[in-house]
Amino acid sequence: MSKKDYIYSCGFATVSALLTAIIFLLNDYAVIPTDIPVRSVIGHIFLDDSALFLQESSNYAAPFVCRSTHIWTAVFLPLLCSAPFLLAFASEMKGNYRLKLSRIGSFNRYWNRVFFRSGLSGACCVTAGYTLFSEAVFAYFPHMSEYPAEPKVMNDVFSMMAVRKPLDGTLNKLFKNTESEFLYWLPTAINVFAYSFLVAIICLALYLLIMNRYKAIGMPMIVFYLAEQFSTRRLYDSLEPKWQILSPRSLLINAEYTFSTFDINDFEYLFFFTLANVLFYFAGKALFRKRVMN
Repeated sequence: MSKKDYIYSCGFATVSALLTAIIFLLNDYAVIPTDIPVRSVIGHIFLDDSALFLQESSNYAAPFVCRSTHIWTAVFLPLLCSAPFLLAFASEMKGNYRLKLSRIGSFNRYWNRVFFRSGLSGACCVTAGYTLFSEAVFAYFPHMSEYPAEPKVMNDVFSMMAVRKPLDGTLNKLFKNTESEFLYWLPTAINVFAYSFLVAIICLALYLLIMNRYKAIGMPMIVFYLAEQFSTRRLYDSLEPKWQILSPRSLLINAEYTFSTFDINDFEYLFFFTLANVLFYFAGKALFRKRVMN
């Protein structure tokens, strides 16, 4: 990668992380029934007193707000995952890829480098943006340990999840003596990383198929929008949570619950993400071989 391409990639990566954080901050969040109006997360931060949330449901605790998402999070995900690597890689494929292949000396090493750079750069940028969003949420919204251990209302059961056990070091600074906040947030962050990796690889494979970077990013965005609309409509019509398996935003932020409706619990859903990545690894490798060996 040339110095110019490296600078472009770093710039795209920074923009991708910041845009991810901004899109998450624009998510609407509200708990019904409460007296707090429906606002975006950033709207709550600027317009509502954080002490007000302690008088309402513990669903306003920071870990639960961190799981808020809306349709645009899903729609823009292919762009956010692909921008750090695919745009520069597409330029490489139009120019000096043969020189790079001869310099690396092995097709397999060249493909492994492309595959993992694509997946890791996209996943790391989106996860970094999600972490920035989470830091803003944890800095403003109440922590689970601030709610009483006994719920004020019958349906406010999440306050009992707060394990009052101190954390040490830097974790304590972010999660403020609530071990369960870290244990609740970490699987979501892992989920975001794993699903973002998969989406980045899907866009890479699609680019190798059609050799158009804009279509390789734009087509998944359209498909994600239609899938989100369809799954939401079916969910509301049937009240069957299994339809969330077709929802990109549910797979991004809450795959653990989505897969649990099929009796797949804990981190077992990561097996399906891993299997999908393996399939796209070999499919992409075949397409890549066809492009560079012609």
